[in-house]
Amino acid sequence: MLQGLVVDDEGQLGERREGWDALAQRTGHPFCAPAWMLAWWRHVAPSGALLRILVVSDGGDAVGVAPFFVQRGATGLTRYRVLGAAKSFRVAPLAAPGRERDVARVFRSLLSQARPRPDLVELEGVATDPPWADLLALRDSGGTWSYRDVVRPAPVLIVGGGTFDEWLAAKSRNFRQQMGRARRRLEGEGAAFRSIGPGDDLAEELRRFAELHQGRWAGRGGSSVLTPGMDRMLLDAGTELIGAGRFRLRTIEVEGRTISSHLFLSAGGEVSYWLGGFDERWSKDYPAMLVLLAEVERAFASGERRVDFGGGAQGYKYRFAEVDEPLEWWYLARRGSRYAAARLAIAPRQIYRAMAGRAPEPLVRRLKAVWAGASGRRGPGGEPAGS
Repeated sequence: MLQGLVVDDEGQLGERREGWDALAQRTGHPFCAPAWMLAWWRHVAPSGALLRILVVSDGGDAVGVAPFFVQRGATGLTRYRVLGAAKSFRVAPLAAPGRERDVARVFRSLLSQARPRPDLVELEGVATDPPWADLLALRDSGGTWSYRDVVRPAPVLIVGGGTFDEWLAAKSRNFRQQMGRARRRLEGEGAAFRSIGPGDDLAEELRRFAELHQGRWAGRGGSSVLTPGMDRMLLDAGTELIGAGRFRLRTIEVEGRTISSHLFLSAGGEVSYWLGGFDERWSKDYPAMLVLLAEVERAFASGERRVDFGGGAQGYKYRFAEVDEPLEWWYLARRGSRYAAARLAIAPRQIYRAMAGRAPEPLVRRLKAVWAGASGRRGPGGEPAGS
């Protein structure tokens, strides 16, 4: 028989943390690992947020985890969001394969009894399979109203069988020549391609990583991902995961100076690209793409199944990826006494979506500002900025 529990303090997880991590690996969700999510909770979570992790067990084994946090607005509206939301993609509830519906039934029961009760459940950047928006729709009196806000492409490389050399041979001649010439030029300059390991100074490597990423975004309003607290979060998560090869910081160095640095996480055969940056002065040598190519080569060598390049249709991702596995943003609102307030809270978002591309740009900008003020987010969707 399935049993459900709501954990409201990290210290209460105990052995359940291991079961949670096992689920993240079993389902191939690198950003759902507790090392990543709980580091986000400790260092980045909004002030005043409450922890609400739903755990479903079967005979003592964790078969489902929905790692939520709670935000309450000035009007008292209660939002349940997934840990790490707006900083990572594919952060979602987890369930043992084949048991999603049974686990979701317990999640729904726990949500209906949770305190504070959710007025809105937000799913941000989740995969379409399993369909968590449908699975979590509450079936109590009145049911649930669901709104799919946006769908974004997410390029993925299916590694499958074969070798890296066979995959590369199937790419365009132009791609192969570009990458080969760029690598030879860099190596001619004495470049070293490195994968940061447990013996390296992770804090210093992350400082260089952040410096390169922020430098790339300095002229575009700054990074919306590397906000205060993220440095401590990355160090916490990296310290725990790097020894198992699940926190992969790849760099290119020339004469001791890092010119490109990119971070990948892995779990259960899934490699996910998170963020990176490079020195613009070396752009002619494609340093970012060479790092991505090195990680793809590692994925083939390690027998991993997929490389996920994250949300967004940036052209460089399609030089590697072969399929799109879209990401969705959903709002679920319980019908009841707070239903009207919940609908009103996301009304600016719906209006913005309806008018974007049709209304005058000054009006669209004002709508974005209204949304940002109402939700406490940077940007129109709270999505990560990519790389």
